[in-house]
Amino acid sequence: TIDGIDALQQPLKAREMIGLVSHQSLLYQNLTAYENLVFYAQMYGVGKGKNVEELAKQALQRVDLLRRAHDLVRTYSRGMVQRLTIARAILHEPALVLLDEPYTGLDQTSARRLSELLEGLAVSGRTVVMTTHEYYRGINAVSRAIFLSSGQVSAELRENITPDTLSRLYT
Repeated sequence: TIDGIDALQQPLKAREMIGLVSHQSLLYQNLTAYENLVFYAQMYGVGKGKNVEELAKQALQRVDLLRRAHDLVRTYSRGMVQRLTIARAILHEPALVLLDEPYTGLDQTSARRLSELLEGLAVSGRTVVMTTHEYYRGINAVSRAIFLSSGQVSAELRENITPDTLSRLYT
């Protein structure tokens, strides 16, 4: 279930509750950032009763891309594409956010902003599932950490998860 919705019984409704950042951006290169977000919002029925244009602007603001909102995505750097992908994933305030290596291509400032964004999602009660090799990133948003080594669980933490705890695990 996702936020009380049985994903097997109501797959379309369950999908509406998921935000995804994958290795592929799933963005349209010949559209602007703003056009991409408005398109996705309309296509998936995001913001029912809300102004999708305003939702798009807010999402762009959250990832610091508002000033480049009307530039074609094909002109973006790798880090900017990643930030726009994150904006698309959170555009509709999903209950579940799935992130696969979300820090890829981000500079230090953008990585810090992403960590803050993840903390905000966690505080607001959303579930965030993230796979990353950079285990120290976003640690303040973590309530449970599972570490894999050679495809097997090598450690699991459920409380007192701090950078110090993590570094002791791997030194």
